[in-house]
Amino acid sequence: MKIDEISTPAYVCEEQKLVKNLEILRGVGERSGAKILCALKGFAFSFAMPYVDRYLWGATCSGLHEAKFAAEFIKNGEIHTYSPAFKEDDLDEILKISNHVVFNSAAQWQKYRAKALAAGASCGLRLNPQTSFAPKDAYNPCGSFSRLGMSLEALQRAILQDGEFLRGISGLHFHALCEESAQSLERVLEVFEAKFGKYFRALKWLNFGGGHHITRAGYDIALLKRLIRHVQDTYDVAVYLEPGEAVALNAGFLVAEVLDVQTGGNVILNTSATCHMPDVAKDVGSTPIPKSHMVDFRTGADLNGTLAEQRFNCTQCHVPQAQTNPLVKNNFKADFSRFSDANSTSNLIDTLNQGAEVE
Repeated sequence: MKIDEISTPAYVCEEQKLVKNLEILRGVGERSGAKILCALKGFAFSFAMPYVDRYLWGATCSGLHEAKFAAEFIKNGEIHTYSPAFKEDDLDEILKISNHVVFNSAAQWQKYRAKALAAGASCGLRLNPQTSFAPKDAYNPCGSFSRLGMSLEALQRAILQDGEFLRGISGLHFHALCEESAQSLERVLEVFEAKFGKYFRALKWLNFGGGHHITRAGYDIALLKRLIRHVQDTYDVAVYLEPGEAVALNAGFLVAEVLDVQTGGNVILNTSATCHMPDVAKDVGSTPIPKSHMVDFRTGADLNGTLAEQRFNCTQCHVPQAQTNPLVKNNFKADFSRFSDANSTSNLIDTLNQGAEVE
């Protein structure tokens, strides 16, 4: 079929390139001992799923409907399901389909523990190492206000309140990356191990989540294998990875049709980059995050592409109309010198409460 014969809009996947990616992922798994799953939230082409089933060790799902989709195609591997919160009716179906079920919070685990264990699922908890090297803050699952996963403090609190909180937990899961390198994984693992390592020896598995750009040119596969083996050998656990985009990286494109060309050169397509290709939205008019937002106010340290915590309340990006005429004339200046701990966080309200002058 020629490209002009494709009914648009359509995502087109090139079979040979897809298989090449799957061969790379298969090789990593075979040589390291890790089990690599396809994250359906990142790639879920129906026609491609038999290839995924052939080359990988299963699929990971974000809820009931992805789990049902996986059950259609994954015949030789495992199905893992995680959700920030499960509906009870959904979970009943999920437990019939899934080999692993990962819970997001203490409340969810305590609510469903008996049911999940009775169903024979291998149960896990998602943890938040509060460290990430995601290239964009919008894609950072470990940010200060993330609802995804339990922090060390939350886990310790749950164990203190319930001495048997970890009973029935077979594994721990984290997701801290987005289109990232093995070097970024190494840095996250250092933090994850330092915070949660004391719990690892009682487990059967650890899941490194997704965001691994393993099939990208230049990715350090040798380092990835060393990291996997370190965890396996040190703690005697199985290791899982959940790449999504890496399965289909550079293996396809979006075909669209120009419906109208307007005066001034604007074009109307029968698709939307904002909805269907958000990663390229920066190229179609959205405002990029300025580099100044990736520098710590207090220390001047370059944060290597991570958004500074102080910027969560930045009106330049998030309330742009505040840049016009302020409702109250003021000479507000944020003074971070009063914070002795360079790692402490602050925001506009905290600083105002501590004595900012207002005219």
